[in-house]
Amino acid sequence: MTPATGFRGYEKIGENITQGAPDMHEAIDCYREVTKGMYGDLGKVMEGYNQ
Repeated sequence: MTPATGFRGYEKIGENITQGAPDMHEAIDCYREVTKGMYGDLGKVMEGYNQ
């Protein structure tokens, strides 16, 4: 997964790297877009579109 896909999509076993080692799981990652003001002040660090 890349910034071009918004870090969304399917990851095969061993494709995700955590602390320098491949994870032994597969995943489907999907995220909802967070728009400006959606969560008030608490959500400011999450604001913006996936790239």
